[in-house]
This record gives sequence, C-alpha cells and structure tokens, in this order.
Amino acid sequence: MLCVDTIVYTVMTWYFDAVLPGVFGTPQPFYFPFTRWYWCDYSPSVVNVDDTDADLPDYGDRSARFEPSVSGRKVGIKIRNLTKRFSKNQQPAVDRLSIDLYERDITALLGHNGAGKTTTMFILTGFLRPTGGTAYVNGLSIRRDMVKIRESLGLCPQHDVLFDTMTVEEHLAFFATLKGCPRHEVNRAVHRMTGVLHLEAKSSTVSKDLSGGMKRKLCVGIALIADYKVVVLDEPTSGMDPEARRQTWDILQSQRAGRTMILSTHFMEEADILDDRIAIMAGGQLQCYGSSLFLKNIYGTGYRLNIVKNILCIPENVLNVIRVHVPGVRLESNVGAELSFVLPKEQSANFEKLFTDLENNHTVLGIDSFGASLTTLQEEVFLKAMETGDDTLQDNLQNSRVQSHTQTSGGTSSTGAASGTSTSDDEMFGVRFRRTTGAASLALQRSHAMLVKHAVHSWRNRIVALAHLLPPVIFTIIACVIAQHVVEKQTDPPSLLLSLAHFNDRQCRLWAYYSCGTSTIRVRFEHDSATTRYEVFRALAYEIDSSTPRQSVVGVSCMLIDSSMHTIFTLYRPKVYLGLPYIVCV
Repeated sequence: MLCVDTIVYTVMTWYFDAVLPGVFGTPQPFYFPFTRWYWCDYSPSVVNVDDTDADLPDYGDRSARFEPSVSGRKVGIKIRNLTKRFSKNQQPAVDRLSIDLYERDITALLGHNGAGKTTTMFILTGFLRPTGGTAYVNGLSIRRDMVKIRESLGLCPQHDVLFDTMTVEEHLAFFATLKGCPRHEVNRAVHRMTGVLHLEAKSSTVSKDLSGGMKRKLCVGIALIADYKVVVLDEPTSGMDPEARRQTWDILQSQRAGRTMILSTHFMEEADILDDRIAIMAGGQLQCYGSSLFLKNIYGTGYRLNIVKNILCIPENVLNVIRVHVPGVRLESNVGAELSFVLPKEQSANFEKLFTDLENNHTVLGIDSFGASLTTLQEEVFLKAMETGDDTLQDNLQNSRVQSHTQTSGGTSSTGAASGTSTSDDEMFGVRFRRTTGAASLALQRSHAMLVKHAVHSWRNRIVALAHLLPPVIFTIIACVIAQHVVEKQTDPPSLLLSLAHFNDRQCRLWAYYSCGTSTIRVRFEHDSATTRYEVFRALAYEIDSSTPRQSVVGVSCMLIDSSMHTIFTLYRPKVYLGLPYIVCV
C-alpha cells in the first residue's frame, strides 16, 4: 500500500507542478499529458517560426527608427507581439513587443527603470507567462517548449544567486553538471572558465568572501559555461569597477561565437562599445532598434565642436568664422571658458577647411584649443528615444531637481515655547513645505507615521493580521467557556484530623527540644494512642509558656518515639506561633 501511495503522490506532484507552477514559471495546459508535443522530442527545425501572425515586425509609424533586418542571417530569438499585463487595470509592462535577435550578435536592451527590460527577460527564460503574443528561442516556443529551451539557455540574473559556502570552482562545476556537460569534461570546462574570468587566485574561495564585482563575474561565468546557445544577461556589469567591467566586455566579445546574447544595462558606454544592436524601450514599448551608428544617425544632431576660449575671445566672431565653412552651425552653449557648437553631419566634407582655419587664426580669435566629437549615445540617442516614448519625461527630469533654501536673516524658523517645536521652509519637487525639527513635535510626527504605516500594512495583509489577532481571542473564549460550564467547580478538601489512633495500643513518648537563650531544654510527654497530635503540641506549648518567657524561645523540635525507643516521626524546626493562652506548633 505504501508503494501505491508513493506512486500516486508522485504523479500528482508532477501534474500539479506543471499546471500550477506558482508565481514563477510557465504553466502547462491541463490536458498536456494527452498531447503529442509534450512526449515527443521536437527538434528546433520542427517548429517553423514563419507560422506566426506576422513574419516581419510591424512597427507602424515608428518604422523609420528601426534598422532593416539582415537577410541571410540566422535568427536566434524571434519575438512577436509579446505582451505582459500583471493586472487588468494597469498599463502593460511589455506592450506588443516584436523584435528579431540574431545569432553571433550581442543585443542590448536599454530603458529607464520600469521600461520592461527585466520582464521581457523573465518571459524569455520562462519565469513569467506572457499575457499575449509569443517568442521563439532557437525555433522553440516559449509557451510549450520551455523545458527544451532551458537545455540551451544560460541566465545571469540581476541579483547574485550563489551559495555562500561553495567555492568558485564548485559553483562552476555544479552548474556545468546541471547543464548536461559530460562528466569527464567538467574539470576542463571549469579550469578554462576560471581563466577566462581571471578568477584563478579565487578558485578555492567561498562565494561569501568574494567582493561584489567578483560575484558578478562568477554569475557571468555560470551563464557562459557549458557553451549554451542563448545567453541572457540582466545588468551583468553592475557593481564592477572600470577594470573589471572592461574585462567582462572582453569576455563577452570572446564568447559570442555561435551564441545569441541579450543583455540589459544602464551604462551607455557599454552599449555603445560592446553591443552590435541596441533596442531602447520606454513604457513597455520598443522605441527604436538598430546599431549604434544607425541610431546616432536617426537621433543625433551631428557633430559637436568644443572650443576653449580666453579673455580675448568674442563668441560672435568665432561663430562667423565657422559659418563661412559650415552654414548650418548652431551655438549650443557658452558657459565659462568653453564654447559648444553643433555641426550638421551633412557638412562633414567641409570640416577639414574649418579646422585648418581655426588652427591658423586661433590667436586672433582668442582660442586656446578646440576639438570635435560625434554625438554620444547617452546625450542624444537615449534621451530623445525616451522622450518619444514618454511625453512627460522632460518635465519629470526638471521636477526632480531639489532646491535647498537657507534661512533668511529675519529668522525663517520659529520655536514653540511650550512644545519646543521648530520649523523651517523648504521646497521639493516644486512643492513648498514646512520642516519639523523640534524634538517633541518630531517624535509625535514619527509615531503617527509609524501608526499609519502599520495600519496600511495590516490592511493590505489582512490574512496575516487576522492570523495574529484571532487565535489568542478564540482560545481565550474557549478556555472561559470550559471553565464556566464544562469543568466541575473544585472545592477545598475536608480538614483531616491528626490522630495517633493508628498506633493502636502502643505507648508513645514525645520528646521535645526547645532552645531558650543559650541552653537547650528537653521535655518528655507520655500519652496513649488516643491522644491527638494537637493535644501533644498544646501540652508542649503549655510547658514552654509556663517555664520560659515567650520572647526567649528560639526554636522547637519534636520527636515522637514508641515504647521500644523507635522513632515514629520527627518534626525538624517546626514553626512556632507564640500566642495566648498557648503556643501552637505546626
């Protein structure tokens, strides 16, 4: 019977784990055990990615901001109308995303916080189920072939997922084994990867003793080991110093052959230098996609000419000289000792003559030095792409400036005589407010904030709050009901009569010793078996009361013996209550 239960519970666990995977995971349809595709081993060539609703992504009016697809190149990841909505009333985290990621390319996902980069990666790796649309990884559908996709998928999550007590080599060997690397190849793969990561000196160090940058490099190595065909890197260089970041770039460049790599980053320099193609997202939508040069040509305003001037420089004269060679020049800024001009890229053929003229007449124009640079990815492309996706971005950036105001000489702060409160005027995000600095008022304000916080937390976690409050109340009520109606009322037991009757007819003697000052007095009492113990102690009290002053009695000990001088019981240091008309010893 135990074997039957084991089989039944194993099958149930397998089924419900596939249908109801929990928060993270792609659920299978309830009828998946009866489908052919679940049991048959599909190869990537079986699934035709051209069977999707649209072979080529439809970007609508944004098509000019997308670089045309390269014909003849293998598509590693094909995404079509991918949508993820966490609730019906919220804006989609990913809104109809369509993009092709090519093999042997490193594709960067750029965007502000909350743009949908990590959500897209979670969908591609099977952590989240898409609300709409689909994606194909090496020809396999993320909706039904996620188990097979993970056999060739490497992931470096945004946060380090390491075991504190395992070394670098043990981590690499463990994940290489999980990825299906042959056992006889594991040690060689680990040794090669530690060399690639420049972690040979730390190969025997447990992960908890590694620095933050080394932990990130180890996570990158875990994603790359075992030669996975698809590698997803979520901010792999965060927390690294510039040298380690450069090393990681070299690692990714050397490991790109035969792989489809996708990474997210907030470093514009990293996306500009490392990635072959850049996709910028805003509000869950893809705003532009193409190489760095293509995006600079779309969003860039041209070249920037920076001139360092001296006190003899007249900006109008410099502008007139530049305008002779480049008619469309525009003065961008004149701050301090620097002039900045924007030169149209269409006039790049005239730059040689312009630079020669500036070099020959730099003394007359008051120019110390000058230099030209191309539009940067951060200054022009990223910000302009964000503005097209979010109309309020520029206002939000302006409102985020915090302006600090000092107290005026007239005394902008006031002190309360009774409560000791002090306030000062400040402004934040365009809203003026009065800051509380008094000790008593600040303590009350903090207490009120904590109460509001606890109230909000309890209301949003009502089940946990009820679990904390209801059980003590319920059990207290049950105990009171049982005490009142179920349990019989207990009464004091009847008093027991102390008697020596059970000694039958033996003659007993009571020897009592009591201290009086510095001497010890022995008193002997003889009584028959009918004499009660109370009467014996009463006689003893009478003896003490009649022979010595009550205040001088220090202690009393009694010993009852029978006629054969056998001790029946002994009272050591009984409590003596001196009172009138006798002493009671208990």
